[in-house]
Amino acid sequence: MDGPVSVILLILVFAPLFILGFYLGRNTPKLLLFGGMGWVLALILRIIPLNLFQLLVHDLVVVIGYSAVLAGLFEEGMRYWLVKRTKTLKLKAGLTFGLGWGIAEALVIYFPSVLLSPTISSLGLLDLLPGVFERYIAVLAHIALTFIIMGAISSREYLVVAVVAHAVLDWVAGLAYYVMKLPVWQVEGLVAVYTLLLAIYATYTIKKIY
Repeated sequence: MDGPVSVILLILVFAPLFILGFYLGRNTPKLLLFGGMGWVLALILRIIPLNLFQLLVHDLVVVIGYSAVLAGLFEEGMRYWLVKRTKTLKLKAGLTFGLGWGIAEALVIYFPSVLLSPTISSLGLLDLLPGVFERYIAVLAHIALTFIIMGAISSREYLVVAVVAHAVLDWVAGLAYYVMKLPVWQVEGLVAVYTLLLAIYATYTIKKIY
């Protein structure tokens, strides 16, 4: 771990997220908490079936596909249950809930990777920025998926859309990076384009329903 570099990276990722979280969630902190809790619970629930599958199957493409399907099923299933339970049906509430989901993912995945990485000081800025960019895109994806799930409260077909959209996102990212071995900026660009299209669809969904 390189102190100054790690601090800069963590500030770049978490300062905007926490500021936005404070702005959106200052009156409804429970929605931030429920969003974060949802991501953690969905992760815990799919760890065992994923690990068991990896013990039995060693084909990378199949494992990536299975992992993507699990992410879609467990995360969107959990998101649907919590959105319905918390009655997250307004635009600002959806933003807050989705942001909490994304912040939890960043805290569990990105934060430790930065603190524990022994190679950060040897990497250039262009090597480090994709990780920062990825967190922003991930948060946008979680907000978009939350909006789609909000639509699922009145029309279950949107739950299927969210599950499939999430699975495809993870599947594309996994194949691009681990199988096709594309440069990291190309992977992030591909994910960003998909996420922007997802956000456009989510906006259309919200306008259509509300």
